[in-house]
Parts: sequence; structure tokens; C-alpha cells
Amino acid sequence: MKTPSSESNKYESNTQIDPDYRLPEWQQPEWDYPYPPPVGNENYSPFPLQWERPPHSMWGIFSLVLSLFSALGGFVLVCICVWIGIEHPEILEQEPPHLGVALTGLGIIGCCVAQLVALAFGIVGLCEPRTRKGFALAGVFFSVLAFGFTMALVVIGLMMD
Repeated sequence: MKTPSSESNKYESNTQIDPDYRLPEWQQPEWDYPYPPPVGNENYSPFPLQWERPPHSMWGIFSLVLSLFSALGGFVLVCICVWIGIEHPEILEQEPPHLGVALTGLGIIGCCVAQLVALAFGIVGLCEPRTRKGFALAGVFFSVLAFGFTMALVVIGLMMD
């Protein structure tokens, strides 16, 4: 049986690699050959699973999904508030507030809280070691963007009164 370190043929190996064998990054041996391994030899691997891609961060996926759904929900609720204000302006002046206006306001507050939770999930996903960070970064970006947009709409609405 030939091994990667045998001097007769350095570039062929029939050894079986345990799929669960993983060395931490700092313990990976360095490539000491002057050129990369041969193409087309699937059995050759001097460093088991070195080119295996790390998994996606689950916190990042949760962050992206939550931020997109809460941004969509906040957009729909803001559209409902605008529709109520255009079609029935007398409802906005009632005391106590109309139930529909109160529920849409509570829904917008809930969407803002969900955006903050999505931001926290994204930060946790970015801090998670040995995972891919793309979904976490997208979740942080969309949650900050949607939260900032909603807060800007709230400030503009308060300035109009």
C-alpha cells in the first residue's frame, strides 16, 4: 500500500480517509511539494479534508430569514397605515384610537423588535468560529437597513404632526 509520504510515488495513495477526521486549522500541515497535487486523482489527499468548505452559520440563516420576513411585514403594515390615512383620515383623529390603527402600530413595533432580534442573530453568526459568514452578513445588513428605514418613517411621521 502506497502512502503520500512514500518516496517511490509521492502523488498516489490508496489509503482510506476517515470522513470524520478533521484537524484544526492551526494543526494542518503545510504543502511541501513544489506544485499542486495532480488533477484527476481523487484518491490522493496528503491533508484530509483540507479543501472541505465549512458549513453555513445557522444563526446567520435565522438572521437573514427573520430580517427579510419582518421587513416584508413592516412594509405591509406601513402600507396599511398609509391606506387608512388616505381613505379614512377621520379615523386617525379618534380618541381612543381606532382598533385597526392601534393594531398596525403594534405590528410595526413588533417588526422593529424582530429586526433587533435578527441583528443579534446575525452578530452571533458572525462570531461563530469555523462557519461561513455570508448569510450572517446579509442578515445584519438587511436588519440594520430595515430597522433604519422604519425608524426614519416613524420620525418623519412624528414631525408631520
